Amino acid sequence: MKHTKQCQICKHTLPIESYRIRSDTGKRRNQCRVCERNYGNPEFKLKQGMLAGARYRAKTKGVPFDLDEKSFEIPAICPILRIPLVSAEGSMNDNSPTLDRK
Repeated sequence: MKHTKQCQICKHTLPIESYRIRSDTGKRRNQCRVCERNYGNPEFKLKQGMLAGARYRAKTKGVPFDLDEKSFEIPAICPILRIPLVSAEGSMNDNSPTLDRK
């Protein structure tokens, strides 16, 4: 029997007890309790989106990738340009925070 499972959101392999049991099927959920709790948090969603894009780019370029949401913070002001960073819904703008550029 499997005693660990990989979270579909954060990609961490955690003990099976870290996943709630679904009431409709009786099986374990695909996301850990921490990701379930953070699901409505806008900063968490932004970080997850940034990580997903960086993970995809690393995979396509064959570069190792080991960042997680605890690896970085999103500042309110860009440390280089000294402009406020604003996350836009659905698209990027000039003031959007990024992890890397092409």
